[in-house]
Amino acid sequence: MLMKYILKIRECDRPVIIPPYLLLSIDCQPLSNQHNPTPLHSHINWDNFHKSILEKTSLKIHLKTSNDIDEAVNLFTSNIQTSAWESAQPTQSHTCNMIILLYIRSLIAQRRCARCLWQRSKYLTDKSHYNMLARKLK
Repeated sequence: MLMKYILKIRECDRPVIIPPYLLLSIDCQPLSNQHNPTPLHSHINWDNFHKSILEKTSLKIHLKTSNDIDEAVNLFTSNIQTSAWESAQPTQSHTCNMIILLYIRSLIAQRRCARCLWQRSKYLTDKSHYNMLARKLK
């Protein structure tokens, strides 16, 4: 259903009126995540992790009050985290810099949905729909 509103765009101090029957299709991809790697997404050298934990952990801690227990838990948690960071081996990024057209991306999404539906239902019509979408992508 088309909206009956008129969209106004300001460009160069002149308002431009777009008719309501005009459909805009913007083909863009989100930027790849450039977040800092975490130890959860990398390989851990377990020998180094074990050595680091043994070096940093002291078993001679007094646990008489609740405050002592809280401090011991916080220290142990930070020891685990720093050991994980120190023994983490960064993995190579699997991001692809290839730009895929919006039409192709939508076909891929439809094919994935059709495959999921066919795998759940095992109906012949779902399989033929999935095969048709797979052939379109070839």
